[in-house]
Amino acid sequence: MINLLSADQKAELRSARLNVQLRKYILLSALVAVGILAIYGVGFYFTLNEKAKAMQQFSQDEASASQYVTVKNEAKAYKSNLAIANKVLSSGASYSDFLTDVARSLPAGSILTDLTLSNLGESPAATLPGKGSIILHARTTSYGGALQVKDSLEASDVFENVSIADIRKMEPVDGSTAQDKKYPFTINVQAVISRHKAGT
Repeated sequence: MINLLSADQKAELRSARLNVQLRKYILLSALVAVGILAIYGVGFYFTLNEKAKAMQQFSQDEASASQYVTVKNEAKAYKSNLAIANKVLSSGASYSDFLTDVARSLPAGSILTDLTLSNLGESPAATLPGKGSIILHARTTSYGGALQVKDSLEASDVFENVSIADIRKMEPVDGSTAQDKKYPFTINVQAVISRHKAGT
């Protein structure tokens, strides 16, 4: 077959074919781009939706957790009390005798109002502050009596490393009791239980 097309016509036909193929590639690329954008858009939408749900759940959980703060604090206090009780039971110490010895160590004109035990069941040592330590709260009739409390406890065989935390005078008020009026001075003393008493 004789080709009667000129060279220019042949070039135009080749260009037309290339244009058709290029148009197809452009259309296909546009469709792929639209598809990718659609996928990213749907993913972004789901991500935002999940984030909103997670934030809502977090707010609900935080509100629920705040209701249990009191319970958590009570549980911590209970755990601490159990630890102390375990030391009391494991040490085999007679604390009624111990309290009697403490009361005997106080000078005349003073009374023991309260005490706080810390690691009482362990063997204390002067080089380890706080081991077997105790905080005594007492009341006295005078400032000098408060100083005598420290001296008497230090001289006893019950304590060692006795130190005064503070001394205060409570001024009488309308609601003051007879005890408040008789013993206006309060003294807080920190001491370490002697090895002998901690082991009894």
